[in-house]
Amino acid sequence: MGERVLKTIVKELESAKYYSISVDSTPDLSHVDQLTFIVRYVKDGEPIERFLQFLPMEGHNAQNIADIILNFFDSLDIPIKDCRGQSYDNASNMSGKYYGVQSRIKEVCEYAIYVPCAAHSLNLVGVQAVQCITETVAFFQFVQKLYNFSASTKRWKILTEHLGVNRVLKSLSETRWSADAKAINALRNGYLNISEALSSIASDNSQQGDTRIEAQSLVKKMEKLETVLLTEIWNDILEIMNKTSLSLQNSTMTMDVVTKLYKSLISYVNNARNNFNQYETAAKEKNPDADYKDKFERRGFVAHA
Repeated sequence: MGERVLKTIVKELESAKYYSISVDSTPDLSHVDQLTFIVRYVKDGEPIERFLQFLPMEGHNAQNIADIILNFFDSLDIPIKDCRGQSYDNASNMSGKYYGVQSRIKEVCEYAIYVPCAAHSLNLVGVQAVQCITETVAFFQFVQKLYNFSASTKRWKILTEHLGVNRVLKSLSETRWSADAKAINALRNGYLNISEALSSIASDNSQQGDTRIEAQSLVKKMEKLETVLLTEIWNDILEIMNKTSLSLQNSTMTMDVVTKLYKSLISYVNNARNNFNQYETAAKEKNPDADYKDKFERRGFVAHA
C-alpha cells in the first residue's frame, strides 16, 4: 500500500517537474531519530504537500543528512536539479550558510533556495524574547511548578473539584513555545479557583508538611498583582502567537501570506505595549485582593511588556 502511494506521488512530481523539499528529524517509539521527507509541488495551479517516507538517521552532521537526502531522491529517480526550494528548522547543521545541509544541497543544485521554517523561526523569536526578561522567566517557571505540584492523584482530585474536569491545569510545551497558550489560558480562566484549591491543600492537616508549605508558597505567588497581570498579558500574546504559528504550518501556505502574518503579529504586539491600563484593570478584576508585592516600576514594566 505504502509503495503504491509513493509511486503515485512520484508520478505527480514528474508531471510537476519542479518541487521543494522539507526535512525534519523525529524520534520513533524506540527513541531512534528518523528523517521525515516532505515534498511540495504545484498541481492544477494549487500547492500540494506530500509526505514521502521516514528514513533512519546515520548521524546528525550536515554531510550525513545531505547524503541521505540526495541518495533517497536518487533512489526514486527524482532529479535533484529540479529542486527549487528547501526548508528546515534553524539548527546550525541544517541552516548553516557554509556547512549546513542547505549549503550542501545548493552545491548540487544552485536553484534550491533555502527558506527557514516560518513556524520554527517564530518559535525561536518567542523563546529568546522571554529569556530577555527575568520577571517573565520566573513567571513561566511558576506556571510549570503549578502544574507539577498538581501531578499527584490526591492534589489533582482537589483541583478538579474546584475547577471542573474541563478546566484543569496544563503543562508548558517542551517543543512549541506558542503552544504554552493552553497552559496560560487554563491558569487565567481558573485563577481564583486554583488559588482556593491551593489554600485548601495548605490548610489540610492530612497533607504532608512539605506539600502544605509548597501550596502556601504558590498561593502567595498568586496573591501578587504582578502574577495576575503577567497572566493577562501572556494569555493575549500567546493566543495570537499560537494562532499565527498554526496558520504558518498550513500545507497551502505561501510566502506572501507568511509575510502578512508576521506583520500582523508585530503590529498586535506593538499595540499591546500601549494597553497596560487595560491589562492592569483586568488583573484587578480577576483578583481584587491582589496587590503589587515586589519592587515594581510601572514605567520599566511597560518598556518590557
